[in-house]
Amino acid sequence: MLGLFKKKAPEAPKKADSATKTKAVDNSTPAPKKPVKKEFSDFIYTPAEIYDGIGEDVCEEDAVSFIQEPDNQHDSNAVKVMWKRSKVQLGYLYKGRTQKLVNEALANDWKIRAKIDFMNDPEKTDKAKWICITGSVTLPE
Repeated sequence: MLGLFKKKAPEAPKKADSATKTKAVDNSTPAPKKPVKKEFSDFIYTPAEIYDGIGEDVCEEDAVSFIQEPDNQHDSNAVKVMWKRSKVQLGYLYKGRTQKLVNEALANDWKIRAKIDFMNDPEKTDKAKWICITGSVTLPE
């Protein structure tokens, strides 16, 4: 009777062959990518003859827009800074990083948001206006 209840010898662990290996599958939805924004800040100089025509109407926080001016005799990469929905030119972006970024954004129809951040007091500076423009460009994903 004792032979009926013999213990089985433990089996050796089986080696998995390469055909039966499985990998964990991630079925979760990937996190949506956040849009990449490049921020910029630049000063523009508004000459007295332009400022005299708009004077007190220009305010901090006013939105500005940009227009490329490839036929500009001084700079073929010139970008005009416009106020009041592109009706009044405040000045030009200076050559450099901001001008390059805005030109690229305009050429590729990327989203640009910009505003007047602050201004000097023109009564103290021969009626010339220095205006700080800040904004961002949203790059494609």
